Amino acid sequence: MRRILTIGFVAGVLATPGPFIACGGLGPDDIAGRYVLTYAQGSEVPTTVEVGELVFEIISGWWQINSDRTWSSHLETDQAISDDSGTYENDGEIVTFSNNTPFETIGTIDGDRLIIAEGELVLIFVR
Repeated sequence: MRRILTIGFVAGVLATPGPFIACGGLGPDDIAGRYVLTYAQGSEVPTTVEVGELVFEIISGWWQINSDRTWSSHLETDQAISDDSGTYENDGEIVTFSNNTPFETIGTIDGDRLIIAEGELVLIFVR
């Protein structure tokens, strides 16, 4: 099962993530840092997005990746504020974020960008 940022009102709508290309060579120290949510659905944040039948405004967010393989995130929308944390594993640029649920979030590191693409929703965080 996949989820995005532990947002209950969005999680039920999201499906399988888009394709990602893995490349080796990135370790925890290379990807560690705070990534600020900059784009949602290709528009600068804050912005209104439509996911299936849901329409909501994404106000702000960030994703913190630590070199000790832990992470935390914060997302604010007009409908909810979501904070989450857990551990991660990475295979090169592909990062799998886990917490204490059966759900995982898959991200891709592209230089100083963290891309979370799940179903219809694409979020880009910049370090």
